Amino acid sequence: MEFIVNFRGTANRSAITRSNRLIGTNGVDLVRKALGIHISLDRINEANSGIYCNPNICIAEDIARCSEHFAESNQVRVVASPSVLDHFIREVVYTDTDNNTGEIRSAWIADNVDEDALVSAWIAAGYPLKWDTAPSAEGIA
Repeated sequence: MEFIVNFRGTANRSAITRSNRLIGTNGVDLVRKALGIHISLDRINEANSGIYCNPNICIAEDIARCSEHFAESNQVRVVASPSVLDHFIREVVYTDTDNNTGEIRSAWIADNVDEDALVSAWIAAGYPLKWDTAPSAEGIA
């Protein structure tokens, strides 16, 4: 059995939404820094893959017990505003690598949810079921 927190958006919208967008020199720098090499521009995808999701995050039993929301069910729904959840989107670099040579054929940036930071901020906010106050800068990893 797992204890699951389901983060949902308000007004029947995805909890976390960021559309695809083009990258510029900052994105190129992010890719090169993450890979530790000077990859050529023709191998970097020009678009950042966006994200649309309602994260279901498994939490530890001790966290579930502290929240008091899990007494009758192993799942809890948290309705959160975008102003809260947008703080937990991280840009991550991915690659397509040749299995034989190890050469990087392409690289791209995609948005991911930092689940550990999201759960930590939810705990720091007092385990709210309706979460509409953005976390402070100190509460974000």
